[in-house]
Amino acid sequence: MAEANTAEILIGLLRDIIRRGRELNANLAREHNGDLLTEPLGALLSLVGASEGSRCNALADRMRITPSTLSRHIAHAEELGYLARVPDPADRRATLPALTDTGNAVLEAYRSRQREWLLASISDWTDEEVHQLVDGLTHLKSSFRGAASAH
Repeated sequence: MAEANTAEILIGLLRDIIRRGRELNANLAREHNGDLLTEPLGALLSLVGASEGSRCNALADRMRITPSTLSRHIAHAEELGYLARVPDPADRRATLPALTDTGNAVLEAYRSRQREWLLASISDWTDEEVHQLVDGLTHLKSSFRGAASAH
């Protein structure tokens, strides 16, 4: 079992990584004159792409925002041509957000820039070091899920 001071160090490192990720997203959006996604729009498109067919309430829960805030994000993404509403096959009265071809292209450009940045950041790492980090983060993610389901 990890000690309390080790846990504090890990929490600090995770906060720094999250903060740096947010800074990166903001910098990428500025570099591309708005063609690249802002953090909330990137999160929305990523979630819609990963969970095609998800209802808005489920997406709002996953983004940890209110349904009305999500509705505004979706409306903005529709105006940009990134999302369209499609009929919900389970409920003909409802619609679901879906990525358009433009949305898919913008999301892939966003992810590509993130990959480029990451690969440049770890260019001096060995494959073994990268795999160790991936294994450790995968284990941490699994532990988080286990702890969340136990409570």
